[in-house]
Amino acid sequence: MTFDPKSLLTREELATSRTPAELSDWVEYKFRLFKDHPEAREWVLLHRGIFQQFYEEVYPFSIFVKHLY
Repeated sequence: MTFDPKSLLTREELATSRTPAELSDWVEYKFRLFKDHPEAREWVLLHRGIFQQFYEEVYPFSIFVKHLY
């Protein structure tokens, strides 16, 4: 069976509005979730598909927001 990236991250989750604290908590939760799923390793490490948007847009934004607020 092949890995379905939507099982760990969806476009709807990326588009959900969050407060700065909620965003930081959500990103940390996703990091733990990705770590706990070895089948997602290639997608996560290579920033494939939706994981590219997470690591190149959402994660840096969460760091900025955490620092700003």
